[in-house]
Amino acid sequence: MFKIILLILVIWILVVVSAKSAPPENPDPALAPFYKSLMIPGAEHISCCSETDCRPVKTKMKDGKLQMFADSTIYKDGNNQWVDVPQNRILSPRENPTGEPVACWDNFNGVICFVHGSGT
Repeated sequence: MFKIILLILVIWILVVVSAKSAPPENPDPALAPFYKSLMIPGAEHISCCSETDCRPVKTKMKDGKLQMFADSTIYKDGNNQWVDVPQNRILSPRENPTGEPVACWDNFNGVICFVHGSGT
């Protein structure tokens, strides 16, 4: 029963996220397989990201916590604030061909998944 509820919740999250996302300008088609391969932590068969809703992000450490900047120029509903990246949303170790930190995020659900960039 718990798994069914979790699956329904994850599907709902994906619907909400995909409804708010717009493709980036000039997307690199070579990166599509990377984005499509990212799976929601704890629900490894459900993609958390695609080339339309995951983006490279600015990051920083504050009080020992990793934060990402929810930039309104990147995310349609970005709030231009630094938000905590929950440890259980970090996909690591994980190869990242963009070289930059990447996050799937929306204002309602927060960080859906996060991948460190090179050297972060």
